[in-house]
Amino acid sequence: MIMITTSMFRSARLVTRASVSVLQAVTSTPSSSIIVSCPTLLRNISPDSFSTSRGFKTSSVLGYDEDLFSASVLDGQKKYFIDLKQGQVKYVKISEVSNGKRATMMVDLEDLSSFSSKLMAAESGEEVGTLSAQRGRKSFDFKKTTTASGEQVVVTEKSAKEYRVYMSCEVIQELIKHLVNISDTYPTKQ
Repeated sequence: MIMITTSMFRSARLVTRASVSVLQAVTSTPSSSIIVSCPTLLRNISPDSFSTSRGFKTSSVLGYDEDLFSASVLDGQKKYFIDLKQGQVKYVKISEVSNGKRATMMVDLEDLSSFSSKLMAAESGEEVGTLSAQRGRKSFDFKKTTTASGEQVVVTEKSAKEYRVYMSCEVIQELIKHLVNISDTYPTKQ
């Protein structure tokens, strides 16, 4: 029986997008390989080469963290994606796509409950303090603003760089439902 994992499927899909054709499927055993054919090159790629050592990664050229949950919310011209990923730790990737541009932030699963509470408080207009991640690597700031297109909450992730996601107040409740669902379905080990 041939089993293809999500990361291997995506890797094969990336390889095929690069004008390379896949000749053999990947089995779930570590010794298996995927054979690819380029117009001028034929080589074996081991599944072990699909991942790289990067602390808190989302993807590399040929490897992805495992998807455990995915949801999307549409708000006019904006689309929000919430993805629970399993890498070295479980984390939630929150992305906003608007006008062809993507803004993304990562929240460790252990911080998700506090993150959801702060987001809900900011959406209701309360002054919200900074949320410091339990692992101490980053923090999140929440601020409600009003623009010509309506009210929104700006969430800023401060780590090595700053990342901002602008969440429309009209969809925050739906986003929070997905975040709470993730917290309930995938509890952290205390």
